[in-house]
Amino acid sequence: MKKNILLVIGLFVMLLVMVAPVSAAEYGGLGLYPAYPDPQNPLSEAYFIYNLVSAEEKNDVVVIRNTSNTSLAAKIYAVDGTTTADGSFTLEGANKEKKGLGKWITLPISEITVGPGEEKRVDFSIKIPVDASVGDHTGGIILENLDVQKGKGVNVVTRVGVRIYETVPGQLIRKMKITEFSWKMVNDKVVFYFGLENQGNTMLNPNGKLSYENSFGGKGEFVLNLGTVLQDKPTKVPVTWDKTPLIGQVKAKAVVNFGEGANDKLEREISFFYITKKAKVIALVIVLVLAVLVVLPSLRGKKGKKGKH
Repeated sequence: MKKNILLVIGLFVMLLVMVAPVSAAEYGGLGLYPAYPDPQNPLSEAYFIYNLVSAEEKNDVVVIRNTSNTSLAAKIYAVDGTTTADGSFTLEGANKEKKGLGKWITLPISEITVGPGEEKRVDFSIKIPVDASVGDHTGGIILENLDVQKGKGVNVVTRVGVRIYETVPGQLIRKMKITEFSWKMVNDKVVFYFGLENQGNTMLNPNGKLSYENSFGGKGEFVLNLGTVLQDKPTKVPVTWDKTPLIGQVKAKAVVNFGEGANDKLEREISFFYITKKAKVIALVIVLVLAVLVVLPSLRGKKGKKGKH
């Protein structure tokens, strides 16, 4: 019997500080957002942002909105925050064991039905453990539509999540390590790989630039945006060199910033040689053309000698 593949479409709104205005998380007719945003912090319109001390408890409210023209029933639950292998921030799945902030959230219900165009409010509480470590902790609240869209061999489950950021006050430490700076050819392009490890206690969003010199001609640089690096969540971020030359003896230097301090910067260098498949094809064609140009006159010469006899 053919097994159905569970395809989970997760929409977790990820807005950069420079983007305005901040909007709530909505998808598939379902939306949820903080009920009481801080007028002084535009990000709080989309995220719950706390600075609670250990053992402190806070009650809050999440607003759920149905923008469709039909009633929608959904599961509602809390989860931990995480990152994908390439550094994209996301929220954990429903079946993932909660070890962090998701475990600190208490919701009074596990399912909710919202009528067409209706808006409902759900109370919840967050309680910081006595032994919570100083620094950043991430998680969120998820709505998962109970109406599973069934297809041929594929079931589609729609989820939408609102993030929760909690910073336990204390000495915040920014420290990062580049565990890998490597490269390989992928689809005839050079792809650089950055292995990153957060050794501090605050969430990092490293960026910077990569400069290069090619002995076969050409030099330049491009911007690095290396996603999010959480504590205990190492990442390996691929960065594609979109305009990879046909051939290269390259020396590349990466400068990665993970904070605003003078010491919040790391540098790595790498040297390597590569040749693209396209370059190999061109080289083969040139060799064949040269071979024809060399062999053809020789054959003509031999044919001429035979004619004289």
